[in-house]
Amino acid sequence: MNFIQRLGLMLCAFFCMETMALGVERFDLSFDEIKQLDVEVLHAKPLVELYGQVVRFHSRDRGLFLFNGESGIHVQPKKTWPREMQLGSWIRVRGIAVEGIYYPIVLAEDVAVERIDAPLSEAEEFDPNSFYDPTIDSQWVQTSGLIIDYDSFPERDHIMLEMEVFGYQASVQIPYSQQNLMHASALMFQSVHFRGVACVQVNNRRQMTGRIFYISSMEDFTSMQPEARLRPRALTVEQFLNENIKINNYVAVDGVIAHIDEKNLYLQDGVHHLHVRIKERVDFCVGDKVRVSGYAWSQSISRGLRAIEVVELDVDQSVKPIEVPFSELRDPQYNHALARVNAWVVDIGKSFGGGADSVVQSSLLCRSGEDVFECKVPASVVESQVVEIGMQLQLTGIVHLEQMKDVPWRFSIDRMWLQLRSLDDIVVLAEAPWLTTQRLTYMIAVMVGVIGVTLFFVVTLRKTVRRQTELIGSQIKHKSIMSERQRIARELHDNLDQGLAGISLQLSSSIDLFKRNQESALEGLGRIQEMLIYCSDESRNMIMELRGGWLEKMDIVAAIRKYALLLEEQYETAITVSVDGKVARCNRSREMQVFSVVKEAMVNACKHAEASQIVVTVLFGNEALSVSICDDGIGFNDSRKKKLGHFGMLGMEERANRIQGKLVISNRESGGACVELSLPLE
Repeated sequence: MNFIQRLGLMLCAFFCMETMALGVERFDLSFDEIKQLDVEVLHAKPLVELYGQVVRFHSRDRGLFLFNGESGIHVQPKKTWPREMQLGSWIRVRGIAVEGIYYPIVLAEDVAVERIDAPLSEAEEFDPNSFYDPTIDSQWVQTSGLIIDYDSFPERDHIMLEMEVFGYQASVQIPYSQQNLMHASALMFQSVHFRGVACVQVNNRRQMTGRIFYISSMEDFTSMQPEARLRPRALTVEQFLNENIKINNYVAVDGVIAHIDEKNLYLQDGVHHLHVRIKERVDFCVGDKVRVSGYAWSQSISRGLRAIEVVELDVDQSVKPIEVPFSELRDPQYNHALARVNAWVVDIGKSFGGGADSVVQSSLLCRSGEDVFECKVPASVVESQVVEIGMQLQLTGIVHLEQMKDVPWRFSIDRMWLQLRSLDDIVVLAEAPWLTTQRLTYMIAVMVGVIGVTLFFVVTLRKTVRRQTELIGSQIKHKSIMSERQRIARELHDNLDQGLAGISLQLSSSIDLFKRNQESALEGLGRIQEMLIYCSDESRNMIMELRGGWLEKMDIVAAIRKYALLLEEQYETAITVSVDGKVARCNRSREMQVFSVVKEAMVNACKHAEASQIVVTVLFGNEALSVSICDDGIGFNDSRKKKLGHFGMLGMEERANRIQGKLVISNRESGGACVELSLPLE
C-alpha cells in the first residue's frame, strides 16, 4: 500500500471518528432545504455548511442574515464573529441546524471570511401577493411604503417604524442612533423605497400574524416624494373633506386649533372639522390659526390629513363648540367636531399603562336622554374627584364616530364617544344625590351579607347542638354499660371467686388428712386444687375486664410494663421490657390472650424458676407480632413440669391456638428458659 492510499484511509477514518463524536449526520443542503427540516431531524442536530453574503446584522441576538442570491437564512454565532467580517462580506459557515422562532436557523460552529468587502447583492422585488406568504422569510428584498409612525427603544438598541406596504401595515426595524431617529422623524408621512430582510411575525402558536422588515440603516431609505413643495394646493377644510383628492397630492389646509396632543391636531373652520396627524408635538395652543401642509389620509368616517409641515398664521382665535341635540351628533359631518352636551354620569372607570399605578386615561359612562355614551377624560379628572356618579354635567369635547363593521355593504355609525381635553371641559350642573345606585347596591350587598352570616351561624349552632346531644347520649350509654359491667363484676367476686377460694381451702385440709393412708388420692386432690386456683385466676381476669381492664386504658406494651412492676415488688425479680418497631393496636380479644400468656410466663419465672432477671421483648413487624419472655432460672425438666402442673402450660397453648399463634417453650444454653409467642397482626 503506497503513501497516498494510506493517507486516504487515515483521512477517511478521521472523518468517521469526527462524525461519530458529534453524534449527527452530515447534510449538504440548500437554504430552502434547511428551512424545510422537521423537528425530528433537527433533534439529531444535523451538520450543515452555508455560503452567502451578510446582508443584515441583528441588533438583539448578535445574529445575522445570509443571502446566497436566491434565498436567505438566519445564523447565530456560537461565540463571536470574526473581527474582519462586515456588512457585505461573503462567508462560509459550518454549524448545526436548530429550531427557530418560525423556521430553522443555523448555530455557527466555524466561520471563514472569503471576501471581506463586497457590494450588496441586488435585492429582488417584493411581490404584493407575498405579504402574508409564510414561505417568504429571511429574504433579501426591496419594496416601497409609507412611513406612518415610529417609536424608539434605546434599551433594546433599535427603532421601530410602522409603514403601509401595499395597503397592509408592516413593522420595520432599524438600529438605534440619534441620526437614524432624526432621519425617521424627517421621513414621517412620506413614501419611501427601501431594501431589507423580509421576515415573518408569529404568535406563541407559531402562526403568522404580520410582516417585519429588518433594515441596516436609514440610508437604505430613498424618499419618493419631490424635494421641493413650494406650491402646495391650498384648500379649505370643506374642500379637503368633500373633494376627490389623491393621496399623493401635496395640499395645504387652514384652520383654528380646537385640540392638540402628542400626535394629533383637531382643526375647526366654521362648521367643518378636520383631524390632522402630526409627526411630533408642536408648540401651539388652542385658538391658534395654522396652515397644515401634507397628504390626505383615508379614514372610514371622514378623511384625515398627515401633516408634513405646520405653520402658525394667527393667535387667540375664538373656538366655539357646536350645540346640537345629542342624537344628531352621530351625523358623519360632526366627526372630530368640538361639541357641547349635557349628560348624567352613570359610572367611572380607569385605564392603566405599564406600571401598576400608572393611570393614563379615565372613562366616564354618561347618559343623555335615552342614549348612553363613553366620555374619555384625562386621569387627573378622576384623581381630583371632581366627578361623582349621579352628577349632571355639561361636557365639551371632541366627537369621535366609529363605523359599524358587521354590515360592510351599508355605511352605518356603530358608536359615538367624546374626548375631553381638560378639567375646564367639565361644568357641574347638579350634584349627585346621596342615595345613588352604587350606594344602594352597597347597602343591599351589606344586608345580604348580614343575612347570610346570620343564617350561617344558625346552621352552625344547630349542627353544634346536634353534635353535643349525640356526644352526651353516647356518654350516657357508655356509663350505663360500665355500670352494668361493675354490677356483674361484683356478683362474680362475691359469689364465684369467694366460693372457689373456700373450696380450695377445704381441699387443702383434706389433702393433709389423706397423706397418711390415701397417697393415690392425694395426687388427684392436688390436681383439683390446681384447677380451682386456675379458675380463680380466670375469674379475677374476667372481673378486671368487666370493670374496664388495663387494655381498655392502655396498649399491650404499657400493660406488660405495669404488670412487671407489680411482680418486681412482690418477688424482687428484675424485669426488663423492650420494644422493637412501631407499637400498633390489634383486636381487643387477641391483645387479651397475648397479655395473659405474657403474665403466665412471667409469674411462672418468678414463682417456680427461681429467676433473678427476666427479659421481655415485644417485636412489632409489618405483618406479625412476636413476644419472647426469657429468664435466667433453672429452666424446664420433667420433674419441674410435673411440679408446675399441667394447666399453666396447657392454658398458654390454648390461648395461643385461639389467636392462630405459635407458642414455643425451650431451655436456654446459658441457663433458664424462654417462652416465644408469634402471631399475625391481622
